[in-house]
Amino acid sequence: MSDAQESRPFLPEPDPPHVPARARGLRTLVLWAVLIVMFFAIWQILQPGPGATPTHVHVVQGPPPDDSGPTWSSVLTTLVPMVFLGLFFVVFIRRHRVVATFNLSQEPGLLALAERRFSEATALFRASVAQSKQPAYAAVASYNLATTQIWAGELDDAIITLSGIERARGVALGPRSSGLRLRAAQDLVLVYGLKGDLDTAQRWADDARARLSASNDERVYAASALCLGEAVIALRRGKPGDARALLEKSWLPLRATLNANMMRVAEILRAFAELDGGLREYNTVQERVIRVQPVSGSEFAFLGVSWPEMQTFLVAHRLVPTRADT
Repeated sequence: MSDAQESRPFLPEPDPPHVPARARGLRTLVLWAVLIVMFFAIWQILQPGPGATPTHVHVVQGPPPDDSGPTWSSVLTTLVPMVFLGLFFVVFIRRHRVVATFNLSQEPGLLALAERRFSEATALFRASVAQSKQPAYAAVASYNLATTQIWAGELDDAIITLSGIERARGVALGPRSSGLRLRAAQDLVLVYGLKGDLDTAQRWADDARARLSASNDERVYAASALCLGEAVIALRRGKPGDARALLEKSWLPLRATLNANMMRVAEILRAFAELDGGLREYNTVQERVIRVQPVSGSEFAFLGVSWPEMQTFLVAHRLVPTRADT
């Protein structure tokens, strides 16, 4: 069994469940206040009115009840639950509308990215980041921007953007072991690996794998994304055997979780790793390259921007334009 299989399992064992953290005092106090108000309002609604008479008490004829009008207590009893439900409805509708509007605002950038119009996509996502007032929405737009920067080959800019997401604080982005912060850490493994800064890439890989063991969120997808970065590190360290073992062991989960674009990147990395083994042992390099089918000439150029050996491979298999093509 190779070192890659021994020390880099595809999906680490999850940590034992943590004791739930104590709720924040202010939030708990507000929740209790709301519950008390709701209980009091319901209790008041269920109380008999001023003119009601208990059925088990003998009725003595007396003066008629005062029907001059509703009392302040009855008005409050009616209005409090109505106001509370109304505010809850307004907040719910507003939040739903904001989410839908934000998702719609991302469509032009995502379409430009899909069509490999990187400059336009970058401008659109930067504008979205600047316009987003809530940290969670700004982080999503920033992550889309970082993805565009990676595919455009702007690796240094992608590192700056991803680092900003990973360092973000607040409840909106969740803990380090889940959400966008974990995705940013995984992408930093890939980007630093592509740049050739292997020590930094390895530190991020170790950190991301430790976070993955503590995560309860999208673990299979997270492990797939991390696997690609670890394969790049192995290849750039001159260990194609370790990269092959890692990719072969993880291939079915990769195919099940990665989108089509990243799966084609995985095909390129595996073909590059298999090429070192010789055609007799690995005769699938051309088959993998044929399956890649670039949408545009510069689609996979980001892989070889700071990786000369990969650039040579891409040119040799016509995955990027050659001088004769330009």
